[in-house]
Amino acid sequence: MAKNVFRNLQIGFGFSMAILLASSAVMFLSFRKQRENKALMDQSQRTILNSQLVLIDLQNAETGQRGYLLTGQEEFLAPYRDSRRDLPQHLGNLVNGDLSPIQVTRAQQLGRLARERIEVLEGLMAQRLSSGNLSPDHLDRGKSIMDSCRVLIGEIQHEEEARVGKRSEELDNSTLTTTILFAFASLMSLVITAILFWKLRGDYERRAELQRKLLGKDSGMK
Repeated sequence: MAKNVFRNLQIGFGFSMAILLASSAVMFLSFRKQRENKALMDQSQRTILNSQLVLIDLQNAETGQRGYLLTGQEEFLAPYRDSRRDLPQHLGNLVNGDLSPIQVTRAQQLGRLARERIEVLEGLMAQRLSSGNLSPDHLDRGKSIMDSCRVLIGEIQHEEEARVGKRSEELDNSTLTTTILFAFASLMSLVITAILFWKLRGDYERRAELQRKLLGKDSGMK
């Protein structure tokens, strides 16, 4: 009888440990995947932010240049100068981010166009300062460059937003899997504990019944 009790304890403990180890391993992998997806989502968000900052720099540079061309007053150049100062850093942050090959190509192309756009703005301001006349060719070229910048920035952001959506879905699925595994492991532990309890109780009752029978025989013999 004692051997049966010990065997039941071993079986119950073994099943519990197996389920615990298996669920812990799967949950560990799930948590690691969640951290990886979160890091990738953060990187995509930084890429979107940096590309938006580049667009803001270019727009502010245009605003400052336009104010100067209309008025001839240098105080209107403050947004332009701020953008000239910030644009290299924002471009560097964008290009040096963790990008896919196609995104690297887009970011590098955007950097070239952004620098070219600044050169066109400077050329127009030089014309305004020297003769007061602006070259239509320079104006058209500047508009074409800015349109190309907007297209590239839109493509960069669209791809990163798609990645964020995909990684967010993977993160949600991983979280759901972890929750289900935790609930399953808890339920199985309860089931095993209940089964072990009833088996031990049955063994105890059988042992008690055997003892009563032995006592009854002893009493009869006396």
